Amino acid sequence: MSAGLTIARPIDEVFEYVADYRHVPHVMEGVRSWRPLGRQARGKGARYRVELDAAHLTLKTVLRITAWEPPRVIAWTAESAPLKNEGRWRFSPVRDGTDVQLTVVYDPPGGIFGDFVARGVERLLEARIRDALDRMKRAIERAA
Repeated sequence: MSAGLTIARPIDEVFEYVADYRHVPHVMEGVRSWRPLGRQARGKGARYRVELDAAHLTLKTVLRITAWEPPRVIAWTAESAPLKNEGRWRFSPVRDGTDVQLTVVYDPPGGIFGDFVARGVERLLEARIRDALDRMKRAIERAA
């Protein structure tokens, strides 16, 4: 699943907003908690304990940053999660600001139950990602 938009701010500013884990609960619906594990809170190798509300359940996971290339890329993978996933932020400067692309890939369980879960997760994830991008855009542009 992938979604994107253009934010009318410079690439460095947009990257820094996304790189600050404290913003995640403010823009991503369902995120109860997103906090670093250990001292490293930025960069490749940083790990976060995340709690998400999904379909009347609280899902707990540990995410690890796998790529950190300021101001162009941030990527992660789930080290432990009920639903394996990974994702990538890409930032590109454009004339009117910064193009932002968020891609999330997940691996649902197999079988009929997995198909059912996948359809529900896909709809929920797509809606939450698009909403988060819109909230992030408003927050960044408003702060300027």
